[in-house]
Amino acid sequence: MFPIIDRWLIPRTGGRLKVAMGQPILLLSTRGANSGQLRTTPLLYTPYGEDFIVVASKAGSAHNPAWYHNLRAHPEAVSIEIGGDRVAVRPRVVEEPERNKLWQRVNDNYNGYEKYAQRAGGRTIPLVVLEPI
Repeated sequence: MFPIIDRWLIPRTGGRLKVAMGQPILLLSTRGANSGQLRTTPLLYTPYGEDFIVVASKAGSAHNPAWYHNLRAHPEAVSIEIGGDRVAVRPRVVEEPERNKLWQRVNDNYNGYEKYAQRAGGRTIPLVVLEPI
């Protein structure tokens, strides 16, 4: 992704643009873990039935992204926007053995995640299923 462009462009188009190598993008809104302020982050997603899988990769950083900490701290205050439609969702962090299956699925959708996992310094990259409420 192109973080600076994405943070400006995607919210203004309601997530309708697919600027990240043709991959589907959603806007994840969370409440800040410490501040309580609304935070919105553009993310690639993988469809999973009626649900959506997002990957807390932070491009292979040794630390989880802020949005992941936010949804863990305030799971009741999470929503997504796709194509201009806003939906409340319940986040569920995926555990083994389901994680292995879904890791393959997200890598089939975007093969960069495997490289991120190699750069993550031993951190297991969390997968989060967002279930519409």
